[in-house]
Amino acid sequence: MQIHKRADKILQNFKKYNSRRALGFCTSKAHAEYMAKYFNEHGVASIAVYSGEQGEHTQHRDHAINNLRNGDLRVVFSVDMFNEGLDVPSVDLVMFLRPTQSPTIFLQQLGRGLRKNRDKEKLIIIDFIGNYKKANLIPFLLSGKPYSSGDVLNKPVLEFEYPEDCHIDFDLHVIDIFKKLAERDLTIREIVDQEYYRVKELVGKRPNRVEFFVHMDEETYSRARRSQSLNPFKGYLEFLKDLDELSHVELALKDSFAGVFIEMVEKTSMSKTYKMPVLLAFYNDGNLKMEIDDEDLFANFKKFYSKSSNAVDMLKHSSTKDFKEWGKDKYVDLAKRNPVKFLVQTENNFFFINDRGNMCLNDALRDFSTNKDFLNHFIDAINFRTKEFHKNRLEKKNEKLGIK
Repeated sequence: MQIHKRADKILQNFKKYNSRRALGFCTSKAHAEYMAKYFNEHGVASIAVYSGEQGEHTQHRDHAINNLRNGDLRVVFSVDMFNEGLDVPSVDLVMFLRPTQSPTIFLQQLGRGLRKNRDKEKLIIIDFIGNYKKANLIPFLLSGKPYSSGDVLNKPVLEFEYPEDCHIDFDLHVIDIFKKLAERDLTIREIVDQEYYRVKELVGKRPNRVEFFVHMDEETYSRARRSQSLNPFKGYLEFLKDLDELSHVELALKDSFAGVFIEMVEKTSMSKTYKMPVLLAFYNDGNLKMEIDDEDLFANFKKFYSKSSNAVDMLKHSSTKDFKEWGKDKYVDLAKRNPVKFLVQTENNFFFINDRGNMCLNDALRDFSTNKDFLNHFIDAINFRTKEFHKNRLEKKNEKLGIK
């Protein structure tokens, strides 16, 4: 990003459009500083705006906005601070100087320049594409069509029609990239991988199961879940390993008995959510229990089903719809008749009943009782399975009602 040749190309394109007020979205604080310095050295009054410790070419956000409004500045280079909330209708040029994999972020940044102003005839967008794998995302969004990963990935970019008076000018070498993308038949795994990196950019870190699931494109999720081997949520540690996203400690965890246990949580069958409070009892707020008794089952079932989203499972069946009036005995009876019984039968590598009648974990997991990575993946897998169940339950309900 911070090279003279690139900065000079950005400056020359900026000058070509004679902008009075412009925004440049940068990839880092150092990048914003570099661009502000370069523009100032070439006679274009510019400033960098970002959070944290300030540099030589920075100003406070509000001060920079005022200076941009009154014409004392021509360009503000920022790092994500103006994705939302900026109100400078006279901004007439927006420069994308960073890779943009997220449709949400792209549209937020684009929107900073779309405010109408009596002195502004048009908005110029200059996109210095930094990630060819998502290059086709930008013109697709400008076409005005609803976002669909299927269209973005499968339709040649140059076929899109753009709104009246909207003009997009591609460099010839960029068009070559588009042609190669259009000719390439992406596999489901490649699409899932691309979606992972988009979500990673969106949340600003390696997404856990829940974050990836919540932000994942609907169509991509639907395609991936049809295949056990390609569904990232049926073996998330293996998925992260393939992307080189695991730490050394997590790599060891993946290949251990504890890693197999986490994969069991991801894959165990669920016709109801009853197994989740049992697993939460073992998790015990991060203080792993090797043995749980009736009190543990009662406390975790009551807490789990006190949440309205979980309570639906209980309310929809005549035998459990009055659960809010239950005492300990009824909760424990439900737990032992259903999830405890089936977990011990079907997952007997991990669970057993001891001579006190309590449910226990295989002693091989004891060595991982203080392993933070194991505990983090354990609770993440539980939370994901719960959230996924809610989503699938809602989809089934909508199908019955004919709602798409």
